[in-house]
Formats: sequence, structure tokens, C-alpha cells
Amino acid sequence: MTFGLIGVAALVQAAVLALIVGVGFSATTSLGHRLMGGQGFVVWAIEVGGDIAALVVMGGILGAWQ
Repeated sequence: MTFGLIGVAALVQAAVLALIVGVGFSATTSLGHRLMGGQGFVVWAIEVGGDIAALVVMGGILGAWQ
């Protein structure tokens, strides 16, 4: 199966959109909670990194599936 058949362009576009949405919503909303809770920036980065990675994978799957 070649990349053209599975819609790589749609997959990449959906993954980039998910990355933007993940940073825009997930990262910004939880930053204040983590820093004010005294947990630090590293804990926030680890937690948000997992959330954003999951959103990028979900966006890629949905983009390829369309």
C-alpha cells in the first residue's frame, strides 16, 4: 500500500490540527493549575505532553480514516 492510497496529506493535516488544538486547549488550561499547585513546570510538561501526543494520534487516525 502506498502513501497516496492511505491519504497521507489528510493524515498530516489532521495531526497538525490536533497538535494546535492540544497546545491551545490542553496546555493552556492546565498550566495555571499545575504551577499554582506547586507541582512545577516539569510535571506540567510531562502531563500535557501525554495529552497532546494522544490528540495527535487521534487526529492522524481520523484524518486517515475520513
